[in-house]
Amino acid sequence: MSKRGRVETPLPRRLRELREGMAGVSMQDVADAIGIPKGTYANWEMDRADPPLSMLVPLARFFGVTVDDLLDVDEQLVARHISRQIARLKEADRLAVERIVDTLADANVQSKPRGRAASRLKEAEDGKAPSGSTD
Repeated sequence: MSKRGRVETPLPRRLRELREGMAGVSMQDVADAIGIPKGTYANWEMDRADPPLSMLVPLARFFGVTVDDLLDVDEQLVARHISRQIARLKEADRLAVERIVDTLADANVQSKPRGRAASRLKEAEDGKAPSGSTD
């Protein structure tokens, strides 16, 4: 814990690195882009306060990174942690978790496109030119 009683995270450092990596982008520019006061953003970058979870996606979009990258998440470390936790389960529970993961993976593979993507796919299957096409 920091001297302020807060858990230190890599987020303030990442915010600063990402902003400074964008030539000429000020704290005010970031704040304006995501619709908050400059002082609020400055507090996040200086580790005086944490942004609400609802602001992580707008921040990530502004900087052109994923939320994981914004938070400096080590995917391999997370995967190892999950594997260790699963290995500690009783066999029946471990098998249940594996079935859930397999079911989710199968559902993801079998998911159908929606919205415009579905319309374009349907039109292509029917042999029609996609709507909005200028051919």
